[in-house]
Amino acid sequence: ALKSADGSLMLNQLPDEVIHVDGKIDFDLVERLILDNPFNIKSISADMMEREGVAERLVYAAKNKNNVLYYAPDSLKKDKAFLSKLTDANPYTITFADKSVLGDREFMRGILPKLPISIKFCSEELKSDKQFVKEAVSLNGMVIRYLDAKMVSDPEIYWTALRQNPES
Repeated sequence: ALKSADGSLMLNQLPDEVIHVDGKIDFDLVERLILDNPFNIKSISADMMEREGVAERLVYAAKNKNNVLYYAPDSLKKDKAFLSKLTDANPYTITFADKSVLGDREFMRGILPKLPISIKFCSEELKSDKQFVKEAVSLNGMVIRYLDAKMVSDPEIYWTALRQNPES
């Protein structure tokens, strides 16, 4: 009864007394459940997630799912130090970061080498910044497909992408 159809344990099916030991939440158990089935993270209350260190530990446990950040509290979606660590483990998690982070030039400049297509998720301001875009296409010319026509038609951007990848 505590397993899903695929055999993984489901957090939202566990009785409260199983998750609590001596009146406290057994975070080791919860972490193991998340490692077994990362979508269990969506069953954790915001109150539990907001406790110091808990959200980071639980979200990091679920790092192998690209949308895990979707279920994280807003504070983690804005925490650049945490996001940097999480994107080291799984760069695709950046897709659910806060808009303020996706518009932060320095932070996104650090993400580009890990996942050049992250330009797709950058703010419109960054996607229209010629120097930023040039850096992105120099890492992977194929990201040119995520740019607007104005950037693609810029000869410097176009040739930088083509030099990086002749198929772009």
